[in-house]
Amino acid sequence: MRRFAAKAMRGRAGPFELELEAADANEAANRLRAEGYTVLAIGASAPGLLARRREAVPLVRCSQ
Repeated sequence: MRRFAAKAMRGRAGPFELELEAADANEAANRLRAEGYTVLAIGASAPGLLARRREAVPLVRCSQ
């Protein structure tokens, strides 16, 4: 099983991102369609891609 990231819509709701596990991209898209989603895009997902948080980079002040 591999992880996939998908952009999909359901009904009139705006597009949103999902992560799911499937054998390949076709299976992932078919599962989403079976649940009533319109698949806009699908691709392989890096581990934790959607859960990753952005953090500020600490900066050190320097004076010359």
